[in-house]
Amino acid sequence: MRIFCFSALLLISLIGFSQTDHVSRIDKENLRKSIQSLTSGLLVNRQTGTTGQREAAKFIADKFRTLGLTPFDSAGYYQKINLVNTYWGEVYIMADKRKLENFIQMAYMGHAVQNTEVEKEVVFGGNGDDNQLNQINVAGKMVLIFVNNLRAYYEVSQKLKIKKAFGVILANPEMANQFESVKNTFKDYTLQKRLSISERVSFSDTVKYIPQFLISNAEVKTIMRVSISRLKKYIETNSLGSCPTSTIKIKCEKLSVPVESENVVGTLRGKSDQSILLSAHYDTYNYAGQNPGADDNASGIATLFELADQLVDEGTPTVTIIFLATTGEEDGLLGSAYYANSSDFVSRKILYNLNVDMIGRTDDKHASNTKYIYCIGNHQNSLLDHAITSADSLYTNCSFDYTYYNSNDNSFQNRGDHASFLKKGVTSIMFFGGLHGDYHQPGDVADKINYKLLESRAQLIHVVISQALKQL
Repeated sequence: MRIFCFSALLLISLIGFSQTDHVSRIDKENLRKSIQSLTSGLLVNRQTGTTGQREAAKFIADKFRTLGLTPFDSAGYYQKINLVNTYWGEVYIMADKRKLENFIQMAYMGHAVQNTEVEKEVVFGGNGDDNQLNQINVAGKMVLIFVNNLRAYYEVSQKLKIKKAFGVILANPEMANQFESVKNTFKDYTLQKRLSISERVSFSDTVKYIPQFLISNAEVKTIMRVSISRLKKYIETNSLGSCPTSTIKIKCEKLSVPVESENVVGTLRGKSDQSILLSAHYDTYNYAGQNPGADDNASGIATLFELADQLVDEGTPTVTIIFLATTGEEDGLLGSAYYANSSDFVSRKILYNLNVDMIGRTDDKHASNTKYIYCIGNHQNSLLDHAITSADSLYTNCSFDYTYYNSNDNSFQNRGDHASFLKKGVTSIMFFGGLHGDYHQPGDVADKINYKLLESRAQLIHVVISQALKQL
């Protein structure tokens, strides 16, 4: 009787771990070791283009090799990506001998690029209404406008663009402190360096915009050589055509620096050249300071390792399984976009993309029930739907939260690498643990990962893959 009970319990335990012919090799201690390696030493900063990112790529490639995955191509496990880092260089207004510098005495809020200094006449456009603007010739000139909200300048800027003005300078005489508030709010974001795929970078689209400068009230006279009170008189008397003009020099320089990065790709060859693509990004968001990225997204990469170990052990699969560790996700899904748009990507051969992102912790919505994982997707097909729901019913240690599944109101739909493959017509799912207070913060450390939960989530994802393979 005791032997029977033990056997029954063992069978139930195995069913709880995996619905395959193999006992699960996915283990929380292996997950822990991988995450600790990815968040220590040089790898603690894996921002795209850094030494830490390159060291992480090498670590992942070595792990793929050890697990028995074949390289991406004859050159190895790396898919090289040429990126470019763009940022604002010298941006200023020169009025006589006074230089107004960006986010000090003025704030450049435009997109237009002017890499060489140009001299422009400045005319006063009052409050920017049609009657006032019709009194002056703005074509090819800078126009100073008084607005009652420095954050709401789009309409007047577009109006001046239609009238072929060169640019606009805005001030708010009725709210003395607003310039400082706006300047401090947008400084870090505006001056931030931005990565892009190099062949896509072009400044030609900036012709859609005109230069847009915000200035403090103290600098109005610097620009126009006329006081605010006198300028208001021209508005009151509806005589903007009589207002004297001035001349300034401006420069809006944008710089670009080439950056090399790489996706890391390993393959488990199947009986067919059709494939299931498993993806996770390995870069980190580090603009606000050091961010180890244990959950975002060392947890996803560690899960790829465990899935590879399990699937290699199970032998040759029905279809090929691709393991893709992407770079540049935090900079705009750059690695996945590059992979999806490369010349050898054939979307009809990719049956599904299963993307794993931030699955090591929980969000506030599940404080009382941590045995969950979000399954996020839209416009899926019936075979994958069946594989997901079957896995959900077969596996008992964790279950799917379908809040964002097949939802048209889904803010997460475009926030992960799966979005790059959805755009190519590939059925794509993101497995996700939810946001928490350490998201993109220094507190996203390895010690805060719930490794038992991560193990269960990885096992559930494996059951999804197993169910999907059975249907092919």
